[in-house]
Amino acid sequence: MKHTNRVDLRPVGSVDLIDLDIMSRFYGRDFLPYPFMLTRPSRFSTECDFNAYASTVPDRVDNGDLQIFRGWGGSYANADIRVECHVQYIPPDTASVRIVGHRAAQMGYLAKQRPGQDVVDVYELSPYDLGPAIADSVGLTKPGSRAEIVIPEYARKYARPIDNGYAAEDFSVKSAVVAQTATEVRRADVTAMATVQCHWRPTRRWGFDRGKNAIRFLQVKDDGEYIYAHDFSVARPMNQRTLAERTNELIAEDVKSLREFRND
Repeated sequence: MKHTNRVDLRPVGSVDLIDLDIMSRFYGRDFLPYPFMLTRPSRFSTECDFNAYASTVPDRVDNGDLQIFRGWGGSYANADIRVECHVQYIPPDTASVRIVGHRAAQMGYLAKQRPGQDVVDVYELSPYDLGPAIADSVGLTKPGSRAEIVIPEYARKYARPIDNGYAAEDFSVKSAVVAQTATEVRRADVTAMATVQCHWRPTRRWGFDRGKNAIRFLQVKDDGEYIYAHDFSVARPMNQRTLAERTNELIAEDVKSLREFRND
């Protein structure tokens, strides 16, 4: 996979997901940051063994080897903006890409779960570089070769009207015309599906929030990556810059909402 770093990532350290899970509870959260996920069998044979291990983590955060993650963990718990990226390969014999970025005041962090491992690598970065950092980290190959594509099964699942002054009945006609100009791609040729989502409010559960704006992009076999239009009617070729810009748009929306909330 081609990969070009455009962002200054400063390593903080690497943390075991078991430790992160316990730290999350230490900071008052009941689940791991999405999309991080434990993928390996537990190394604890009994609940008593786990509880005994978990009891050591708070002191390790305060005084031991996990102290280097206090800035990251504490700021995530009170972050202004959180950005979540999940790339799911099809079939799932290639490990997913799982990335979480956040900003809190003038601090910025990016955390990436190692593919196929229950370890997260944590980096500091400028709080204004989250969009480019995520675009640099997802492992894009090349932009798709066709101007517009549509996958019929996904079109029915994702397409929705946008606030552009059209009535619902107008949208259904408009979207059908757009779809006719696009190249139809078989669902079986999609080799990866991905989402990027931004949050300013605390989330109440682990997972993708279907009630909130998101970016969806995909990879097509023997072709490249495409990103869905805002109304999800078609997908167009995507590179790192495109993904960074769209991610920055999501962040800007949530920054605006956060400012309005605080001003109220």
